[in-house]
Amino acid sequence: MSIIQLTIKTLQAVLATSFAGDPNSDVSYPYLPGSVLRGALIGRYLRQSNLSELNLADPLVQGMFFDDRQTYYLNAYPVSHFGHRTLPTFRSWMQEKGADFPLMAYDASILNEGSEDSPVSPRSLDRPFWGYDDDDGEDRNVNLYQPSKRINIHNARDRSRGRGTETEGEIFCYEAINSSELFESIIICPDSYVAEFEKLLQNQDFWVGGSQSAGYGHIQVTYQLCSEPWREVGRVNDPESDKCQITLLSDVILRDEMGQIIASPDLLVQTINQTFGIKLCMHSAQHSYVGHTIVGGFNRKWGLPLPQMPALAMGSVLVLSGELLTSQQIKQIESRGIGERCIDGFGRLAVNLWKHKTFCVQDPPDELPQDFPEIPLTGEDLNMAETFAHRILRQRLEGLLQKKASELTIQGGKISNSQLSRLQSVARESINDSDCTAIIALLNNLPKNSIEQFDRAKVGRESLMNWIRKNIEKPGSWIINPDESMLTIGSQSYSFNESMELEYTLRLIMALAKKASKSETII
Repeated sequence: MSIIQLTIKTLQAVLATSFAGDPNSDVSYPYLPGSVLRGALIGRYLRQSNLSELNLADPLVQGMFFDDRQTYYLNAYPVSHFGHRTLPTFRSWMQEKGADFPLMAYDASILNEGSEDSPVSPRSLDRPFWGYDDDDGEDRNVNLYQPSKRINIHNARDRSRGRGTETEGEIFCYEAINSSELFESIIICPDSYVAEFEKLLQNQDFWVGGSQSAGYGHIQVTYQLCSEPWREVGRVNDPESDKCQITLLSDVILRDEMGQIIASPDLLVQTINQTFGIKLCMHSAQHSYVGHTIVGGFNRKWGLPLPQMPALAMGSVLVLSGELLTSQQIKQIESRGIGERCIDGFGRLAVNLWKHKTFCVQDPPDELPQDFPEIPLTGEDLNMAETFAHRILRQRLEGLLQKKASELTIQGGKISNSQLSRLQSVARESINDSDCTAIIALLNNLPKNSIEQFDRAKVGRESLMNWIRKNIEKPGSWIINPDESMLTIGSQSYSFNESMELEYTLRLIMALAKKASKSETII
């Protein structure tokens, strides 16, 4: 089997809808489900093959997209501070109520009943994912992670009219994964499928999740093949114990012998025994920490939601006893998964993942140090980026102009309103011509009386005449903060050009003259 590691960066907010929230809101999972990634690759395959629908009789299509014993699309979990894929936080991990970071945590599934190490007022950890506090995974300290989310308010509208009506106009909100978040997913597949997946992943731009037409779902995906032996839980040591700790790394969907979907820890143990030919049993109900959830999805082919099913929640921990598992059996359990929809990342298990009774939990830095390759902008994207950059830079200049005009005043000798009006008119003409020839000609051809007025009037310590000439010769010299003039979009850098600087310099002259003409006296 080959391992394809996907690194995902959200370029827009992503809405992978869960069943949380109230009826007037959609709340995204804090991760990208494997089904979302599988659907995106199916869509890419259809477009590359110029097909309207998949040929389900094709063995390649079956193996890549529908055979849950050949190919697995694991959930995309957040990337840790060291660039590794995080894992769901254990439901057996407890902290002392009210403790602040860094805090001491306890694994209740390992602690003996009545242990002195047990917390007095235990409560679960409040972050959904964790990663090791060191790069090699040997430290007993961990960091907790939670991707940031964005809440957007929307108003329903009539499709034909493009606005709300008496019957359509409800207000609803989306709580989506924010942009610029990093995730990592894994595709496990036979070696013969790697070349086909590489074709699908050549173009890094994908759109996933809901409300894509409303500006959601744009992600950037890069991939690499893992040449070293890979284990989903990383490099950890299996504790030498007669107990077997089973941790759910994703939600697990189980079907009993009557064909019913049931979220039961006993059914999980029974399914593990039947699937892998082993004999395990529940060690103690007090050492099992199980959560329940409802899972579903959306089928774009049908245009309908998938049936909702109960499932055992990720992060659940069961302590089992019985025969000791061999390394080969542990590898088999962790690689194959258990239950329904394994191809979509459900049913992932880890055996004896954690061995520490107590450990330290920290809050990681806000910024991840991992560099993500920038996509070079071309074609329509480049034209759009230039348009956005031009608007943003002009908006910045507008703010700088207003600030500078409020700071400057004409002081000293009196200058007539006719001269100020003429100055404004010629400056406006120079803006229309994108050339300062007209205003230079005005200054060079002033009569003696007007020259004296321009020399007596002061802007700061300079005469109005010298101040205008200096700014005309070096437009933009009045911009104090150089950082305001720089802007980066993707891999492209933009800055104020000569035309912008000249235009706003002439507008500054106009604003100063207008301000002076409105004053009854020139101080």
